[in-house]
Amino acid sequence: MSETDTKTPSLKSQGAWLMFARTVGIVFSFVLPVIVVRILTQEEFGVYKQVFRVLMNAVTILSLGFAMSAYYFLSREKEQRSSAIFNILLFHFVIGGLACILLFLFPEFLVNLTKSAQMASLAPLIGITIWIWLFSIFLETVAVANKESRPSTFFIIFSQLSKTLFIVGAVVIFGTIESILYAAIVQGLIQTLILLGYLNSRFPEFWTKFDLSFFREHVVYAIPFGLAATLWILQQDIHQYFAMYKFSDADFAIYAAGCAQLPFAAILIDSIGAVLIPRMTELEQKNDKREMIRVTARAMQKLAFFFFPIFIFLLLTSETFISTLYTRNYLAAVPVFIVNIALFPFFILISDPVMRAYKELGRFLLCLRVLIFIGLVATLFYGLDYFGLVGIISAAVAAIVLEILVAEAMVIYKLKAKFRDIYLLKDVLKTAIISIVVGAITYLVYYNIKGYMAGFGESLVAAAFDSTKIGIIDFVAGILTLGISFGIFAPLYLLASSVWNVIDDDEKRFIEKTLDKLLVTFRLRNPQKSTQQEMCGIAGFIEKDRNAPEREREVLLDEMCRIITHRGPDEQGMAVEGRAALGMRRLSIIDLKGGQQPIYSRDGSKFIIFNGEIYNYLELKAELESLGYKFKTSSDTETIIHAYDEFGPECVNKLRGMFAFAIWDKNDESLFIARDRVGKKPLFYSLLANGNFVFGSELKSLLTHGGISKEIDHSALDAYLTFGYVPEEFCIFEDVEKLEPGHFLIFKDGEIKTEQFWDFKYKEITEVKSEEEYASELREKIREAVKVRLISDVPLGAFLSGGVDSSAVVGMMSQILDKPVKTFSIGFNEDTFNELKYARIAAKHFNTEHHEFVVTPDLVETIDELVWHFDEPFSDPSSMPTYMVSKMARDYVTVILSGDGGDELFAGYTRYLIDKKRSGLGNLPKALRSGLMKPISEALPHRARGKNFLYNTSLDAVERYIDSVSQFGRLRKESLYSDTFKEEFNGKRSSEEIYQAIAESVSTGNPIDNLLYLDSKTYLPGDILTKVDRMSMAASLEARVPLLDQDLIDYVTQEIPTTLKLKGDVTKYIFKKSLEGLVPKEILYREKQGFGVPIGEWINSQLKDKIRDTLREKKTVERGYFEPKYIELLLDEHSKGRRDHSHPLWVLWMLELWHRRFIDS
Repeated sequence: MSETDTKTPSLKSQGAWLMFARTVGIVFSFVLPVIVVRILTQEEFGVYKQVFRVLMNAVTILSLGFAMSAYYFLSREKEQRSSAIFNILLFHFVIGGLACILLFLFPEFLVNLTKSAQMASLAPLIGITIWIWLFSIFLETVAVANKESRPSTFFIIFSQLSKTLFIVGAVVIFGTIESILYAAIVQGLIQTLILLGYLNSRFPEFWTKFDLSFFREHVVYAIPFGLAATLWILQQDIHQYFAMYKFSDADFAIYAAGCAQLPFAAILIDSIGAVLIPRMTELEQKNDKREMIRVTARAMQKLAFFFFPIFIFLLLTSETFISTLYTRNYLAAVPVFIVNIALFPFFILISDPVMRAYKELGRFLLCLRVLIFIGLVATLFYGLDYFGLVGIISAAVAAIVLEILVAEAMVIYKLKAKFRDIYLLKDVLKTAIISIVVGAITYLVYYNIKGYMAGFGESLVAAAFDSTKIGIIDFVAGILTLGISFGIFAPLYLLASSVWNVIDDDEKRFIEKTLDKLLVTFRLRNPQKSTQQEMCGIAGFIEKDRNAPEREREVLLDEMCRIITHRGPDEQGMAVEGRAALGMRRLSIIDLKGGQQPIYSRDGSKFIIFNGEIYNYLELKAELESLGYKFKTSSDTETIIHAYDEFGPECVNKLRGMFAFAIWDKNDESLFIARDRVGKKPLFYSLLANGNFVFGSELKSLLTHGGISKEIDHSALDAYLTFGYVPEEFCIFEDVEKLEPGHFLIFKDGEIKTEQFWDFKYKEITEVKSEEEYASELREKIREAVKVRLISDVPLGAFLSGGVDSSAVVGMMSQILDKPVKTFSIGFNEDTFNELKYARIAAKHFNTEHHEFVVTPDLVETIDELVWHFDEPFSDPSSMPTYMVSKMARDYVTVILSGDGGDELFAGYTRYLIDKKRSGLGNLPKALRSGLMKPISEALPHRARGKNFLYNTSLDAVERYIDSVSQFGRLRKESLYSDTFKEEFNGKRSSEEIYQAIAESVSTGNPIDNLLYLDSKTYLPGDILTKVDRMSMAASLEARVPLLDQDLIDYVTQEIPTTLKLKGDVTKYIFKKSLEGLVPKEILYREKQGFGVPIGEWINSQLKDKIRDTLREKKTVERGYFEPKYIELLLDEHSKGRRDHSHPLWVLWMLELWHRRFIDS
């Protein structure tokens, strides 16, 4: 596997693997003192501790930041990875060799440093060990930087296990410190061979890639951090050298026993820091400070979840812990140990990843550590005559705490964190409270059993080993006491953490499984029936001729899948068979063991990749089982492939849910792809000039495949400028199409056949029930639609805007679930756009676990990222807060329920009401409207009063609707378009014509039905659902939309009269009536606000220069789409306050940003 072929696990996965490896490593390392302390004398044990302190410090210090620089250069300078690897190895080889020579020539250096005469004979062996270890430990760093967590995990565990086995063997057989060093040398040589083998497999011939200029750049970057790291290590360990200098070897053994656990804690911190450095580097490149804050906060929570309980447990059991590890002869170390572990709570303040993401912070960190180091050394030097063991460790701990606090303050300043961001740390506070309470309960047990266990241990050792050795008795009694105490502490802590929701879904699943084993009678799982579902992205291609080697097709498919990793960060699945190559990325939602894709049909002739979830899959599965089908998994994906086997393309009519999937039939050599009824999941496709067929969930996958011409479809561009999004009937690139909602496609023998299998059906209602009957039936339909979307083994939540739709969803959730709903709201500082007040009312009413985030203009820095996720030009400014609230929600849940779709289904937009009031205009003779009023409006100057009114009066209902939702109406586009663009667009079907045809396909006699159908076919999938899908998937969050449930849609469109949707001046009348008694009245009947964004204020302030400069730039003007004078007119009128052109300017700006990202780059 080459470096480009490796899979990219999530940050959580990488951190978990490293935490696991280092925890296992620590367990192995604890075996060493348990054995060594019982074989060596106390004086020899003191020397042993001195030797290993020198070894570990030397290996860390001599690297001078070069090892850690891999995290920076392997994340950024991908084309120079091999050179960076060779630079680091070369530096380590040289610096290690120099250190070895120094200790051979001047062994008295160590004698003077430690005041131990035995160091003179040990110095040469120590020098060789330093050299080999320095050269060999780099593999772990490279693997982490290369985002290969499993190899790094293997190496860490192997390294510590082999070190423990070699050293324990040496001390047991020979019983000398010299034998320990010989064992360490052999172990280091084995590590070196593994390192070289790994590097050669990932970076072939890396030793030939030396670049002197790059080496100098590397040195310039690494040295400041290296010196800072050196000072950090010295700051942490200099106190031990003062203790070596002042106290005897025997006394130092006591001191070292009390300090032993601190380095291990630092190692665990590095598990989180190591995987965050590449991520922070990427975010710094994007200038995404908000995400850096959120990632840091989550890392702090993970560290708190580990360090807080460990600190409390060790604090309570410190005497037993020390006597177990070192025997009761070392109980004098307990006070040192307690001061030492007081650092644990401060270790959650993780600043190093952010510091390393900014080069300039390297100098600050260096200066800070120089000052603190000087202060610490001065304190220890002048206070040495007065300090005892506890005094020395207290000074060291105080210095470390001071640096942590100052560094954290600098990170807060650099990231421009606000006071409100403290809410991100609320789970840290919960963790602290849980740890203290559980610790108090555990201490009551510990206090009462420790004396009894000492006597029991003595009896047990005497009976089992016929021995009265203190060391063995202390170990057995201590293990029993600690084991019982931990057996009480750990389950209580995990249970409380799960119940109080301080852990995420993956951790909760793990805890639930653990507790199920420990506490068989207790179940945390939701009693609802689980299904096996997954959200992901799919991609693939079918070759006309099977010319390319299979390996090339695998690599190409892998690249197509990788570029949509955000849609499914957990796993990737691919199948390359015959002419077909199908792949997917998966976001795990429910127990997915056995649900990996692709999944094959029972005879192996077909296989499927699937994005979505099928809510009725259990019923469909039962039907298929009755027909003789056998299921190998509990996956809804397998249900689809068997349904296709049985029913063919008609299987889509049996699916209730949201989906986009592809099935390849190897026998028939045909591809079947389908998209859900409403368009919740996207699907693009293209038949290339060479006859190959390519498809994917996102346009990026198709562009990655290649062969797609980036020629702009002028009809699509016209539609975008009209509506602010590219409708489903178009794609921005001429070579690409979207599979429209409710359609399936068959590709066979080089030909494409598409067919519609579902559509919104509006009927004229002849038999009308009472309002109460409709309200009751509707309420039950809504409840059922919400309920089926709550089937999940992972925590889920809901977006809560404070509007009727989201409040209805949350209200139903609160009735169905037996625990508080997690709700997430977004707000603005501008009162006109801020709905947080109403979101809080709803949250309080439904007793939810509520979370809020305020969007500020500085968050517009994320716009470039949003442009990348949308693939096509997209100008709905509410996408930005949707993205931010999705990211916030992802910190707590994996599944979110949204209230989208209610306005299109129940007539919620005010434009329906306006059109109803203006419907009388249609009674005017058409000749008068179009023959007189329209020419007059067109003849009036651009800024003339009454121009728009006259033009609007001249239109019929659908034309009037289109004009009302247009960013650039027909009149404006006449002025906007350049002559060249008009000429190229001439003769092509306009979006207005297509929309007119869509609306006219409904004939119920009520014009509102035409508009509802039009919105449901255009604005809903093209804007609303596109926004929800792209922004939630950008955060790896699954969004479910219960108000667009198939059964609910059919009921509302075919059974409820439109007159009950829009009754008088009340929009969504019957919907609101059905929610009476559930949703608070101040929300139910308040004036609709909509999900607005204060772009007008932002364009006049922070964004003013940015938008103006972008639209005036030469490259923008030279595209030739628009008349520069008209653009200048828009900018001038808006800046002078004559007219509000904020939305048209935003549309133009988004188009240009998209053009630069997808066309120019």
